[in-house]
Amino acid sequence: RSPALSSSQEAQPTLSKVNEAKKAAEAEAILAALQSSLWNRKRAAVLLNIDYKALLYKMKKLGIGEKRALSCG
Repeated sequence: RSPALSSSQEAQPTLSKVNEAKKAAEAEAILAALQSSLWNRKRAAVLLNIDYKALLYKMKKLGIGEKRALSCG
């Protein structure tokens, strides 16, 4: 490490990695629930113990709706 870096500069790459890992884990959990519920989003929301609208928001944010279309072909 360079002594010229401040602690906030050192934390940036770590925070970025944590955020990416969080997104990946969230997407994996959502996809698993969707597959388990045969892509019934209301049942998937129940499995995830989150509000249906929250699931729709997270799916849009993570681009999961597109992944379903790609995986069906």
